Amino acid sequence: MDLQPHHAETFELPFPAGAGRWHGLVNVGQPKKGVASLPLRIESFLHYGFSNGAFSPKVTFLDGRLIATPEVEE
Repeated sequence: MDLQPHHAETFELPFPAGAGRWHGLVNVGQPKKGVASLPLRIESFLHYGFSNGAFSPKVTFLDGRLIATPEVEE
């Protein structure tokens, strides 16, 4: 999904089976590819090391921040 600045979207997230209450995190960024992803890859490498595949082309890096969803009760 391609989100534009100052553009709001509503997402329907599945409620995990067996959970009475739930809240999660949603990344509101856009994927960075190629050279544009290097700063995010280097930051990830310095923070986590090789464990998360920072320099693997299969790993996607998003430039936005995580936003906590409101807590939902079933």
